[in-house]
Amino acid sequence: MADAAQTAEDVLSILVLEDGQRWGVTASPFQWANARSILDPDATPRQTWIELPRGARKTTDLAGIHLALLYAQAPAMARLYIGASDEEQAAELIDAAIGLIERTPELAGVFRTGELEITCNASGASVRALAADGSAMGKRAWMITLDEVANWPETRKARRFWGVLTSGTASWPPAARS
Repeated sequence: MADAAQTAEDVLSILVLEDGQRWGVTASPFQWANARSILDPDATPRQTWIELPRGARKTTDLAGIHLALLYAQAPAMARLYIGASDEEQAAELIDAAIGLIERTPELAGVFRTGELEITCNASGASVRALAADGSAMGKRAWMITLDEVANWPETRKARRFWGVLTSGTASWPPAARS
């Protein structure tokens, strides 16, 4: 296993959940499998579809996975984007990540948080949440996460947002995806 993947798994496993337990202690085998499919830097193509029922902790898990990626794998100044149906939905994943940061003492000073963005202080890499009813023009993504796609509005603007956001991954230098 690549060192970056192991470091990302280590970060994910120490995150403190709302009930005070560590992610790695409470994660089910399917949660570990989902995380590993995203954290595997050697996966080709690096695309993952996760479909889970309500209550399966998908927002918290994705928040933790994004923190692990920012800490262990994202290149300097990389941009990760989360596309969601609206700003409220977009904020949910960021809020979950902020909760994980605040509850996990080992992460003190590691990240800088904002309303819809989290930045890793060491690398400048960041994750930002965007609403499908907004604009994604000019975004050069190292990684994108499309959250709750089934709940996105069926509008021209949402379809355009999808296309613009996903096309931005082609402009990131391939050599930076290590």
